[in-house]
Amino acid sequence: YEQLSYDEVAEALDCTVGAVKTYVYRGRMKLIEKLKPYLDEVQMDEM
Repeated sequence: YEQLSYDEVAEALDCTVGAVKTYVYRGRMKLIEKLKPYLDEVQMDEM
């Protein structure tokens, strides 16, 4: 649902805007957790 507002995504998924915001937040947190080892490695290489 790229380029859509929270309202548009909520309508497309038939859920609330709050639920969409929760999905996005949780997705970001999962992505950060998955990428963290690589980000730590890059930061160590820069030292």
